[in-house]
Amino acid sequence: MSIFVMSTSKQLYVGQKKRGRFHHSSFLAGGVTIVAGTLGAENGTLKSISPFTGHYQTTSERLETFLSFFKENGVNLSEVQILEPDENYRS
Repeated sequence: MSIFVMSTSKQLYVGQKKRGRFHHSSFLAGGVTIVAGTLGAENGTLKSISPFTGHYQTTSERLETFLSFFKENGVNLSEVQILEPDENYRS
């Protein structure tokens, strides 16, 4: 699993979380994002997208913006497991 954030200018940042040293908020120094979460991949193929983090809260609308970014860039999401934000979720 890799962590990611998408900035408000639609720049995608992906990396490995390093407990106590590098987190979602590290990419943009805690700044505003469109969406943040984790990506799962296997052999270079995207398998899952989860919008859950310990810092940012993602709405369904922001997740849809993120998914549209992938679709606009030719990524087929038909076999990707996408976890929806839970309105009761609090990070």
